[in-house]
Amino acid sequence: MKQCLVDEQNGFRKYRACIDHIHSVSTIIRARIATGKPTFSCFVDFQKAFDWINRDLLALKLMEVGVDGRFYKAIQSLYGSPVACVKINDMYTDWFETPFGVKQGDILSPTLFALFVNDLALQIKKNNLGVCLDDTYLGILLYADDIILLAESESDLQNMLNLVSSWCHKWRLVINKSKTQIMHFRNKGMERSKQTFYFDSVPLEYVSSYKYLGFLLDDFMTFETGFRCLADSAGRALGSVINKMKVCNDSGYFTYTQLYNACVSPILNYAAGVWGFKESKVIDTIQNRAIRYFLGVHKFAPVPAIEGDMGWIPGCVQRKCEMIRLWNRLNKMAEDRINKKVFIWSKLHSSPWSKEMYSIFEEVDMVYIYRNNLCCSVNFIKDKLLLKFEEK
Repeated sequence: MKQCLVDEQNGFRKYRACIDHIHSVSTIIRARIATGKPTFSCFVDFQKAFDWINRDLLALKLMEVGVDGRFYKAIQSLYGSPVACVKINDMYTDWFETPFGVKQGDILSPTLFALFVNDLALQIKKNNLGVCLDDTYLGILLYADDIILLAESESDLQNMLNLVSSWCHKWRLVINKSKTQIMHFRNKGMERSKQTFYFDSVPLEYVSSYKYLGFLLDDFMTFETGFRCLADSAGRALGSVINKMKVCNDSGYFTYTQLYNACVSPILNYAAGVWGFKESKVIDTIQNRAIRYFLGVHKFAPVPAIEGDMGWIPGCVQRKCEMIRLWNRLNKMAEDRINKKVFIWSKLHSSPWSKEMYSIFEEVDMVYIYRNNLCCSVNFIKDKLLLKFEEK
């Protein structure tokens, strides 16, 4: 069934991840901002998406994509007796009907939902709506029920919203209009659009930031809002780690390092493959705070000194390594993937992200990797970056 899905759908599919779409969205928008072009987007929020799927319409869509025979009958059997009850300790509620939606917790449910919304993406692609990437248009990206619409103009975005509205009426899904929000990505010197966007005659709200697949994007694509959000979350995680260390008095350097790398660093460096080239004091403050706690030094202790004593990899090196990992990931990706097409397009048009990658390879005297689109050893480049860092 997954072969029937549009490539723009990355949710719950093998070898696909949130970072692919975050990279595509941020790269396109930053490249357009760099050339003075605005981008209009809408983040679509379905109201109880998985719970409101009409099962008869789902069966129709399954037949339309060629799902039949025993597999089709198995799915029909799975949804043939729509009753359920709730177990609380050793007690059970009365049985009640569940006539709508796909089953929560079932490993098949995300694929069934993706198939249900698949033709929405097909309609938008058919109308050539979206941002022009040389020989193709990118107007929609999906990660399960997380949907973003991208357009070069206000009129195109409104046309896409009209398409989504018609599709929702036809297939009986409901959009949460208070959470479906508009962003106008642009240069700082440009005023926000005065255009009012409508969904079913209801005006949609403009926002200056939106958390897309776990990373907070701002309308100038500076990433500063996202940095603060990551730092806040990582700071809370670090507080939890410190509390654990206080309880376990015999825990030493190895345990503390493992806890930090497992519980704090993944939050702090989330999506760093996209933004890792940028310096951020709020991000660096978290690792410095973690080091100061373990070493027992005051907040005015010089950062280079405490980093040397702790022996942890500096945050700037960690983030550049994340960018190298994303570079390798995109290079290995199949040529027909939309995320790969964005990667190739960004390099051809010297997008900000591509320039940042070039700078990293230039820093370690390995520009030939960039020029020839080669994969490389992250550990080897990490060692070279550490040498450069120590020389400063």
